[in-house]
Amino acid sequence: MLKIFQSPDTKLRRENERLKLENARFLDVVLRVRKENMRLRDQLRDTRNQLAAAERERNRRGQFA
Repeated sequence: MLKIFQSPDTKLRRENERLKLENARFLDVVLRVRKENMRLRDQLRDTRNQLAAAERERNRRGQFA
């Protein structure tokens, strides 16, 4: 169909659909980044807990830094 014969509503609907798809892709990226950040925070907390436990064990044995 020639663009001349397309109604403004059709053009707006197409643009709206394109923007919806773009928004969905953007939100998907944001969600993946947030999940990765949460995973890294959990990993950091676990590592800090392991370090604190090792330090407590070392101090309990009397081996001060």
